[in-house]
Parts: sequence; C-alpha cells; structure tokens
Amino acid sequence: MRMLRSIYNRGVEAGSAPYVPRLFHDVYTGVDVRQKKALPATELYKLLYEDPKSERLRRTQAIAALMFQFCGMSFADLAHLEKSALDQNVLRYKCCDTIVSKLKLQ
Repeated sequence: MRMLRSIYNRGVEAGSAPYVPRLFHDVYTGVDVRQKKALPATELYKLLYEDPKSERLRRTQAIAALMFQFCGMSFADLAHLEKSALDQNVLRYKCCDTIVSKLKLQ
C-alpha cells in the first residue's frame, strides 16, 4: 500500500492523476514492527512434513522444503538452477540480482 500511495503521489505531482483529498486516510500504510514475520514451529512442521492431499500439493511441498533447506533461496533463483550448477556437493548459482552465491550441500 505504501508503494501504491507513492506512485499515486508521483502521478499527482506530474499531473497524470487527479488529486483526491484524504484518499489514503483510512488505509494503514505504516510499518508495524510488532507483527511477527516467522511461522510458529507447529505451522512450519505442517507445511513441510504433513501429508498433502494431492500430487500437485506434494510437488509444491517439496519445492517449499527445498527452498527452506537452501536458506531462503528465492523461487526465481530456484527456477533458474541447472544440474551443471552442482559440482562436488557445492551448488553455485547466480542470483536474479546478479550476486554469485555458493551453497555447500551436506
């Protein structure tokens, strides 16, 4: 919502959008530091280990577990992985934001 408000404000300044008084008055656009961002351990266990009901969900669960085991690798980086990136239990990949990373597999 903050990004949307910022884009709207730039549009108003550029004359591309009409000014609407108090447009974002009832919308929370701040940052709440009290909100926890981590899953509780029980929810994480369900997500990674509970038996899914379909084969499609089983594949999704396997991808989520792999990304979790790869220490939070983004889905875009996972999608661009190739078999040739694995050499002697070391996974080398190029992040989407062009940083070369190494991950040692055990």
